Parts: sequence; C-alpha cells; structure tokens
Amino acid sequence: MDDGWSKTRHFEITSKARADYQFHNAYKTSIEGDPHPVVAILTLNFSSH
Repeated sequence: MDDGWSKTRHFEITSKARADYQFHNAYKTSIEGDPHPVVAILTLNFSSH
C-alpha cells in the first residue's frame, strides 16, 4: 500500500481462519482531512490451515 502503511500482518480469527491486514497511524482521505488511525483488511482466508 502507499507510504505510511505497515507491512502486511496476520491475525488468527479462529483455528481455521486468518485475516491479513495493514495499518496506518495517521491516514487522511484528502490533503485537508484530519489524520486518523486506520486498519485495512486485505484478505480473509478460511482455509489457512
């Protein structure tokens, strides 16, 4: 993803599902916008094991 995004991380939702995500501590939707922390879910994998 663009600058400021973390590397892709993995979160075990259950023993049979995983979410891959990235986060940004100060994401803005426009130049004038206020920065906010954001988590972007990239994939949900229900067959990771």
